[in-house]
Amino acid sequence: MVIDRCSKDVFDVALDLNRLGLASIDCISLLCVDYGQAISFVSSDGSIVKSGHVWLYEEHNVFLKLKLCLVQMCLKSDAEEAIRYVLSIDVGSDRDNLLGMFSIIHRLVTKHGICNRDIICRCRCYFSLNYLKSIIIKILTECSKSRLEYIIEEFGKEKTLDMCIIDPASLSTNSDESWAMVKRLFSCIDDESFKKAKKILREMDTTFFSCFPEEFSETGYRHLRELFAGVDEARASKILAKISCLSPVVLFLPMQVNNVERFFVYKNLEVRIESLRHICTVKSMRTFLEANQFIENRNAIKQASRYFEMFVMRECRETEDMQLLYSDVIMPMIVSCNSSRRLFGMHLTDILVKKKYVRLQNHSNLLFDQDYEIRMIARKHYKCMLINSQEMIRAIKSYQYHDLYGCVDYIKCMEDTNACDRIMDEMRAVFDGYMIDFISNSKPMLEYPIHGLINLLSYSTKHDIMKNIDLVYERCFEKLSNAVDENESEDLVAYWRNMKECCHYYCSVALRSDKKHSMQRIIGTLLNINHLGILLLAADHLNAIFEAIQLERCEILEIVEAVVDRIRECKVVFRKSGGIALVIESIAKHYPEVAECVFRTVFEQMESRDENIKVHCLNVISRAIGSSYNILQSVYGVNELFKLALNCICSETWRIRSMGMEAFASLVKKVFGKSGHVDDCFLTHSGLRMLLYGYICQQDAKNVLLVAIFHIYARIKVLNADEIDSIKRFHSKGGLLGLQSRVITEGIECKIPKITKYRMKFPECLPYEDIISRTLILLDSENEEEYEMAVLYARDWFKLPMCSSEYLKHCIANEAISTGYVESTTEKLRKYSTNVVISSSRFFTDSASNEKFDLNHSLSLLRKPSLEL
Repeated sequence: MVIDRCSKDVFDVALDLNRLGLASIDCISLLCVDYGQAISFVSSDGSIVKSGHVWLYEEHNVFLKLKLCLVQMCLKSDAEEAIRYVLSIDVGSDRDNLLGMFSIIHRLVTKHGICNRDIICRCRCYFSLNYLKSIIIKILTECSKSRLEYIIEEFGKEKTLDMCIIDPASLSTNSDESWAMVKRLFSCIDDESFKKAKKILREMDTTFFSCFPEEFSETGYRHLRELFAGVDEARASKILAKISCLSPVVLFLPMQVNNVERFFVYKNLEVRIESLRHICTVKSMRTFLEANQFIENRNAIKQASRYFEMFVMRECRETEDMQLLYSDVIMPMIVSCNSSRRLFGMHLTDILVKKKYVRLQNHSNLLFDQDYEIRMIARKHYKCMLINSQEMIRAIKSYQYHDLYGCVDYIKCMEDTNACDRIMDEMRAVFDGYMIDFISNSKPMLEYPIHGLINLLSYSTKHDIMKNIDLVYERCFEKLSNAVDENESEDLVAYWRNMKECCHYYCSVALRSDKKHSMQRIIGTLLNINHLGILLLAADHLNAIFEAIQLERCEILEIVEAVVDRIRECKVVFRKSGGIALVIESIAKHYPEVAECVFRTVFEQMESRDENIKVHCLNVISRAIGSSYNILQSVYGVNELFKLALNCICSETWRIRSMGMEAFASLVKKVFGKSGHVDDCFLTHSGLRMLLYGYICQQDAKNVLLVAIFHIYARIKVLNADEIDSIKRFHSKGGLLGLQSRVITEGIECKIPKITKYRMKFPECLPYEDIISRTLILLDSENEEEYEMAVLYARDWFKLPMCSSEYLKHCIANEAISTGYVESTTEKLRKYSTNVVISSSRFFTDSASNEKFDLNHSLSLLRKPSLEL
């Protein structure tokens, strides 16, 4: 971008003008610049005084940048004049100049104590722009100390509370308004926006905690953990005096709580995890782990593991007790078929191994686990897990990625260099043997399991296999570049996996030495192959090369030329134009100075009469709106981008119409944000509202176009008379268009009907033993609706409305034991498990499965009495 190239020049010019004494508000307001002419200003007597600097920029926003730089240099001398002048400048929509303007306002407000209604009004106008919100909130926070009433007048009371800019010292326990504000903050504790209120709640009078809610959602309890972190004990004691000691909130205060067992089976996961922090004995820890083995949230697993480590480190535990805890409770977890339970067990085991309570042995299968995190933890203890060469070869030839990467990671982390070299030599020999058959082309691709060997050898600088890689790449390229239907070949999976590994190899070589050949291969893949998995991986490799290697401008332009040629030649439009848009996106991200030229070329190609070319260009533009919006708007302008999208929506060709809708949706999200009113955005983008109004006034406007525009008009707070009259014309229309027009002009609310939560009910003739087994199975269902119904049913069954779903399994198992249905329940669980295993083994076809179900755990519950809580 021009601004990026000239920023240093402009700053240097401003410094020199400041040395000449021209950095005053009077001089800045009289500054004159013309392209190719010396910078000058008009003196008080009307004469023109020239400086020694020649102005080399035509863009008006660069001149504004110079003015803002000069204003920053004269803030100390005349702050009042500076704020008046800054607020009088129309900086347009340029991102850098807007940031510069608000940084000046922020300095004037914080350092010089200047705050007036004009500043707050300017903040409101630009508050909708996400990149300005942070600095605007800082300005408003400072202004709230002296001019809170101005902020409430401009933004409204609700918005002011949502921004959490109130000074905690201004809240009085004798003020009804203060109590109302605090209750409002407490009521939104479950929302993500509550994080902004932490400072207020940490510093306000503890008396306000008397109206603190006793129960929250998962998000709310996470916020409580952040809120009370670092609170001193004296303040925590005062808060504790204001809330009920039976409330789970007490667990989150920074003090030890006794008798926490009652919270081990609480329905809220965050409460159960926080109770772990207060455990003092191995017996209580055992009870907790028996009741909380299935934690699906990975962040929650890490939090629970941290608390477990604190428990282990708090005092010296009896080794025998810890080993018994491991063998009885934790070891069954790491061999579980449920990945969440297995991961939690691995984290706990890692802590015990680190503290030398136990040793992790005879679990080499964990190195090939499906879960990446489990493999990473197991890799730390690889010395205890010996793997022979035959097992390595089996894993490296597997079409299961967890086998492949487990083997590669194991070899990469080996400390014995000689042993590692021997393994690599052995793998190279296996690879060469396969390549002899591959060159003869005597077998289907699926029978050449070389993709894993390519992946492994790509990390070795000793083994050069480039010639073989080229052979594999060319055969895969020929097959995949002509593939249209993913079902046309049974061994297509082998082709795309080998192609992915070839791209990975080319990337590793490009980063080490031969960038030209490897780059050509990766670019060729992106421009000619339409397989999504390959495209995304190749795009990642291209980004990695761009980040690591600085290419010459001519090299980038060669890539651009290849992309443009592909757009012109391509006679088939595939989904999202495949890698064409990905290459342009990568160039725009890493070479913004070339991106302007690229986008201008794309817009020129849009004028073509060929529909395929238009669709490709639209795909590029639509993707660029999301990733390179600032560059794109500097080339084409926001209004022109909207005009382009709206004109495409009117197209007779469904492909262009579809891409127009996608581009329009991306623009609305980028310019106006996800929600809220859009009035302030129209102040930033002058002319846009008139453009939209012009389309509404068209007599032949298509319904799909009007529906898109009405989506924006529904978010405008105040409509003018002409807009209301134009929209009322569509009241008589049926369908969505008529409904939207009435919603906009009459304020009718469209309420989405609430989804009814169904309850589970078994047939009256169903045997009791079947009810036990089916409920136990459904509590492990991957179907969210089935799972929730099973939880509600079990809570009603045992009259335990506040307990966790995992504890309900213990209750059902205990019911089976007490009623004598253990054997029949066991038989039904085994039968269900057999079906799950058969289903999961179907690798190349879609099939129903249940990875949450853990037969061994369910059977263990049927063999022991219920938990003692």
